[in-house]
Amino acid sequence: MKVIEFCRTVSSLLGCLVIAASITSEVSAADNGSYRQYQLVHKTDGDGYSLVAKSLPAPELKAGMAAFVAGPGVGALIANWWGLSWIFVFDAATSLAAVAIVLGVSVRAVAKRERRGVFSETREGFAYTYANRPLRFYVLCVTSVWLVFGFFSALEAIFYREVLGANPTTLGLVNSLFGIGLVGGSALVARLPDRLLNARSVTAIVGANGLCAALYTGTDLLPVVMGAGVLWGLVIGLMVTGTRTLIQRHSPEPLIGRIAGTVLAHNQMSSLLPLAFVPVLAATLGVQRVLVMSGLLLITIAALAWPVAASLDAAPLPRAGQHN
Repeated sequence: MKVIEFCRTVSSLLGCLVIAASITSEVSAADNGSYRQYQLVHKTDGDGYSLVAKSLPAPELKAGMAAFVAGPGVGALIANWWGLSWIFVFDAATSLAAVAIVLGVSVRAVAKRERRGVFSETREGFAYTYANRPLRFYVLCVTSVWLVFGFFSALEAIFYREVLGANPTTLGLVNSLFGIGLVGGSALVARLPDRLLNARSVTAIVGANGLCAALYTGTDLLPVVMGAGVLWGLVIGLMVTGTRTLIQRHSPEPLIGRIAGTVLAHNQMSSLLPLAFVPVLAATLGVQRVLVMSGLLLITIAALAWPVAASLDAAPLPRAGQHN
């Protein structure tokens, strides 16, 4: 019980501190005029030019990351002070506030000759992604990780209750720690040399996700879970930002939006798919065992994908827009 009370106290402090840090970083970024999330740079590779995306700090990205860190902590406070049901009330209120903000946003008019049906553009995004070997590889790697996230969406809260004997406040704290790791991993990508950002590193990160998932759920010790949560967040931050950079590197500029939509569709579908069968697996094998198995699944996928990643890295970087 002392550990749980400690978690409640730290969660309260964490939520307040991160919100304050978010406001400060917003003002600082606005003063510097840094409003781009990505910088597109041309690098000569002998045969021509390749479009390379490098992550840059942007107020929007910082705010999103700060919200990801603070959100679970705020949820923990609400659950502790007013009850679990009020989290959903707060969620609905923030969604309505977001809608109110978006209503005032204007977008550029699209010329009539440019307008196309949403289904044809979706098909084009999927077709190009699957015809381009590096793109297909990166998208499927990320999809495998989101598939495992679907396992956790169904079972993580039950794991905390049945295995750790913890309440939603503790889950909120650990997810805030996960968010801190996520921010650190995302920031680290911008400092990595280009030679370390490739198919093999993505494959290694997929395997690292599996290892972190197994460490996170393979114990009933809360301190171990908390440490694994920070480490897993770091790995996820590396993966999300790194794969976005690699996906943009292999995407022709006119199709970046459609390919990004393809990635998002894969992520959403793969995270929802486990909800259809994971509860049955958990009832048969046990919650903790299923979650550990999901981590082992990612490690297996990474091992099987390694030869493909090595062949991709051995091939010359194609021009953006070139199929291979």
